[in-house]
Amino acid sequence: MARVADIAHAPGDQALLGEALAQRAAVADSCKRFVELDRCAAAAEAGYAVGLFKVLGADSMAKNDLLWGLS
Repeated sequence: MARVADIAHAPGDQALLGEALAQRAAVADSCKRFVELDRCAAAAEAGYAVGLFKVLGADSMAKNDLLWGLS
């Protein structure tokens, strides 16, 4: 799942990719969400207060998630 979640193109680029690649990007995005949530759960289990956020103004970036932790 982590390998599929490692998407290399920004959401704005998906219109240029064609139907098949856009569908793969949607699957990759879902996998990425699960991976990020799993990372949050692991950090919480380790005693961190955690939050998962989107970086504002980074809609054109493929990697715009921010995992925040405080011990």
